[in-house]
Amino acid sequence: PSKLPALMERRHALRRRILKFRELQAVYMPAALPVLAEDSSTRADVELVENIRLGLPSSISTTHRSLVCSSHLQALEGRLREAQCRDALQDIRNKLHSLAHLYQYKKVNVRHQGPNTRARVDLGKQEARKERAVHTYRRARSTLLALRGPGDWEKTFRVLDDDDIRHMTEDDPLTALRKRKR
Repeated sequence: PSKLPALMERRHALRRRILKFRELQAVYMPAALPVLAEDSSTRADVELVENIRLGLPSSISTTHRSLVCSSHLQALEGRLREAQCRDALQDIRNKLHSLAHLYQYKKVNVRHQGPNTRARVDLGKQEARKERAVHTYRRARSTLLALRGPGDWEKTFRVLDDDDIRHMTEDDPLTALRKRKR
């Protein structure tokens, strides 16, 4: 219950920022406002402001996009999404590396119930962070696909399957050989 006022304060702050963003949209994308007004998920007067769609070029249908926003804005969002993909991939790598070290530390050093519980909690937190980074990458990639369509950029930013998300030691033939010998 004590967190509710802080949450409401954050929602009001977010609503104010969204309204300022709408003012900027009116300057740089004036034709987008009527299109956004038709969509109920872009209205800023709803209770859950965190669910409001901003109306970036990628979220506007391809039929309206060229009429509503300039190619410069579309390219700008494309660069933003590329950077978001790169950051998310690096974050995934970092989290996988941390997870491998945590598992190794737990295997070698942790004994008994209390320390094991703490180690499992730490591993769970790191797994959740990794999943958030994966979700961020997938969302940014799908946005990039909606913005640019299929192309050469897909060679760099490939579809990320669950099987692709593993630490490099799992691919190491020496590690596999050692496991088989045990």
